[in-house]
This record gives sequence, C-alpha cells and structure tokens, in this order.
Amino acid sequence: VTVQYLCSCGQKSIPDRLCDGIIDTAGTQKEEKVMKETWNVLDPDEYVKHNPFMGYTNMKIEKISPECSEISMKITHGVTNLMGMVHGGMLYALADVVTGLTARADGRKYVTQSAHINFIRNVSEGTVYAKGILIRRGRSITIVRSEVTDEKGDLLADVTVDMFCLGE
Repeated sequence: VTVQYLCSCGQKSIPDRLCDGIIDTAGTQKEEKVMKETWNVLDPDEYVKHNPFMGYTNMKIEKISPECSEISMKITHGVTNLMGMVHGGMLYALADVVTGLTARADGRKYVTQSAHINFIRNVSEGTVYAKGILIRRGRSITIVRSEVTDEKGDLLADVTVDMFCLGE
C-alpha cells in the first residue's frame, strides 16, 4: 500500500506544514492529525509568501486583525474581463481573500463555506481595495462581511462570507 500525505486542501503536503491526515491509495483516511502552521499568519509578508494566489494577482495586505483586515490590488490586464473592467471573479477573489485573512487572524484554520455577493459597479484602472469586517465569530462558523471599493471609496461589491473553522 502506498501512503500519500495530503494537506486539508487535498494537495501533497509541503515541507513548511504538517499534514492533517494520512490517506491510502483508496482514499481512506487512516489517522488524523491537526495541521499546524509553522509560520506567523499575522505577518503580512509571511502570509503572502505562503499564498501564491495573492502574489500572482498582485494582492497586497494593508492590515491584518481578527476584527478587520484590508488588502489592495493594482488593476492589471490579467485581472480584467473582455470589456476591460475588473473581472467579477477577481472582485469576489478579493473579498474571499480578505474575509479568510480576517477569520484566520484568530489563529485557527478556515475555509469558505458559502458566500453572497452583490456587484454594484466596476472600474477599469487604478487600485481596488477590500476590507473584511468581522460580523460574528462562533465555534465552527465565522461570518465576515467584505466591502470592495475603488480608489475614490465607491462601493464595487458587497459580500458576506460564512467561514467554516477546521480547528487550530
């Protein structure tokens, strides 16, 4: 039997993390362990270093806290749609990243359980900002609201995200 170590995201474990489970080739979980971060999630440079998506999309952390986190992203051609506006998926991605950042700032692991987004308007140049505002932190579900705005502070998207806690 070949044993493969997988992280909770389903990817092969990487050296700077401990695996949260041992999976055999049939996909059966054999043993449970808690995945521990070996880096500081409250350090913006460390967070971006361990989140390749943020680097790829040029997202920058402005502030991290368990109550309110903020990120920004300079608009480039790679994040626009066919009409030259920021792709709706990128507006959602900004909200998802900042709400996850706010949730994880308490030191626990979270994944997005559900999200509701209202697209209000859009822009084609400049920088966009996303703020994650804690609404409620429970034992297993944390609710975080996000406001995605342009440089003038005009609301582009209003998002509510339910984050499911995986534990420590």
